[in-house]
Amino acid sequence: MLGHDNTDSERKKECTKEVLINVYHTAEQLQKIHDTFWKDRQIIISSGWRSVRNNQKCGGALNSRHLYGQAIDFNLGLSTINKDYETMKENWKGFVLHEGTWIHADIRQYSKN
Repeated sequence: MLGHDNTDSERKKECTKEVLINVYHTAEQLQKIHDTFWKDRQIIISSGWRSVRNNQKCGGALNSRHLYGQAIDFNLGLSTINKDYETMKENWKGFVLHEGTWIHADIRQYSKN
């Protein structure tokens, strides 16, 4: 989360191999969408994996996907956020939420039905 760092001890204790694999898969999916739809634009990531302490500090849900490396919050500029959200809804394999100035995307099991 911008403005809040995970400490070294938190990273060593909470950021397991499984979490790192999830972070990789989340980033890989976002990169594919970026390369297809937003090639000439910069993604501004405000939050990815969070420690339990960081998640509490930012008011995250108790079972936030950020704790497991399965979520990312970002934007590509505020003037296009509604269009960017629609692109994500149509192409992201998982859950997508537009919240104010950012888009939340996670890789939890999600059905669009």
